[in-house]
Amino acid sequence: MITLGSPPPAILAEIARRPGGFLWWYADLTNEAGDGLVLIWSLGLPFLPGRDPNQPAAERPALSLAVYRRGKPDFYLLQDYGLAAAPAHLGTNPWGDGRLGRTTFVTERSGRTARLLVDLDEAVPGTAERLTGSLTLEGPDCAPPESHVAEAHFWAPRVVHGVGRAVLRLGHERIEMAGGAYFDSNFAGVPLQRQGIAGWLWGRVTFAGRTFVYYRTEAVSGETSTVLLTQTAERGLRVDVVDLRLSESSRTPFGVCSPRRIAWSGPTGDVRLELEIVEDGPFYQRFLVRGETTLGELGRGIAEVVLPGRVGLPWQQPLVRMRTHAVGGRNSVWLPLFSGFRRGRVRRLLGLGAT
Repeated sequence: MITLGSPPPAILAEIARRPGGFLWWYADLTNEAGDGLVLIWSLGLPFLPGRDPNQPAAERPALSLAVYRRGKPDFYLLQDYGLAAAPAHLGTNPWGDGRLGRTTFVTERSGRTARLLVDLDEAVPGTAERLTGSLTLEGPDCAPPESHVAEAHFWAPRVVHGVGRAVLRLGHERIEMAGGAYFDSNFAGVPLQRQGIAGWLWGRVTFAGRTFVYYRTEAVSGETSTVLLTQTAERGLRVDVVDLRLSESSRTPFGVCSPRRIAWSGPTGDVRLELEIVEDGPFYQRFLVRGETTLGELGRGIAEVVLPGRVGLPWQQPLVRMRTHAVGGRNSVWLPLFSGFRRGRVRRLLGLGAT
């Protein structure tokens, strides 16, 4: 269902041209207080409203940024770029280098270290102010194996046990965050809904000396598989197969049932996670993670639940459009209520321009 690896540039370019294909790059950051940031830049992101299954991935560039503080969403932005609204120069480099509008993405690899440098410059609905800032992260280069299976859904971890720093500015608002960081990418030339995946659980938790990443997929047939990645600052990426223990499942108003506690026993001992939901929807959930090991180590991270079969259903499209900024296009009148910093959203909705 999911192939651990990365395609060469030629296959990546083919994926970008395929109808229904997608390419996304994901980076996150969490601090010791449990605050978090998630940045995704993409071509053909399956979760965008009105995604035409016959549209090539390269024709649908997008960017998403979310910040969570004190256990709540504090900033949100989902930019759906038409090619006429902003040039997109992404898709030929598996590491996501390029430009999307005024935002740039640069990666560097030196020896065993990989770095991501993002310079953000984005319009925010309801205000003339632009979001500016940066995200930088670095850590041991995972060097995912190269795969030439064109039909695969690739998952390519880039930096697992990383450190990062983010600075964001919008008007009088400013956020600074530093802590454990993670960077990966996903590519496929087949629409997500046609891959035979019923759902997946994914999460990363970073402790002082190591980071764990679990990826549990469930097929439509009911078969499940789980891979566990472990990385430290001194050692390369370790890949194990484990059984996750899921407990305290809860069903949200959108009908998604997911666990609030996850645990496993691995080669380096037991790990227990507590998941706090911060984003809920009909096909997607995101959580802030608090982890603890049998050695008493405490860690922080991010987790997600995705249900591909629920993506793109007609009844949910108006809800998704309310949160999606079609840059240079027509948007929902409710968009300012879901975009930008939480503080001041009502004033922006009323056209008062507060940030």
